[in-house]
Amino acid sequence: MRWVNGKNPIQYGFDFGLWTRNLVRELVRQRFDVTLSLASIGAMLARLHLTPQKPLQRAYQRDPEAIERWQRDTYPNIARRAREQKVDIFFWDESGFRADSVHI
Repeated sequence: MRWVNGKNPIQYGFDFGLWTRNLVRELVRQRFDVTLSLASIGAMLARLHLTPQKPLQRAYQRDPEAIERWQRDTYPNIARRAREQKVDIFFWDESGFRADSVHI
C-alpha cells in the first residue's frame, strides 16, 4: 500500500501523524468510496506486512526511579490541578513533530 508505507497521514490532510487502522480505513473510503471494517483493514495491512511496530530496545536514559516519581507524585498533582482549573492535558512526543512546522 504505497499510500501508507513511508508516508505521513498529515500529507493526506489528517490531523494525526501516526497511521492507525481508522486512518487507513478513512483513506480507503476517500480514495475508493468503500467502507471496510477495522478487522478487514487490519487483515489487509497484515497481508502487506504493515504491522504495528515496537521499539527494538528501551532508551538507555530510562530512569525507573524518575518514572516511579512521575507516576506516584508529579502526574497526579498535574491532573488534580487540571481538574481544579477545568483544563485538558495533552501529551505530544517527537513521533509526529517537525521542527519546521507550525502548531497552533
